[in-house]
Amino acid sequence: MLSGKIKLIFLILGPLFILAALSGKLPPTVSFVLMSFGIAQIFMLLFKGGG
Repeated sequence: MLSGKIKLIFLILGPLFILAALSGKLPPTVSFVLMSFGIAQIFMLLFKGGG
């Protein structure tokens, strides 16, 4: 189980990384890394920390 602060951090940073990746202002490699990291954070929150 993840603590409440960690869940909140994942909940905030996951979508922010995805939005930064979709903004188009970053190089493609950085966008890909941010997108995959943001999606991984959201999935980890859904499947490991939601309980």
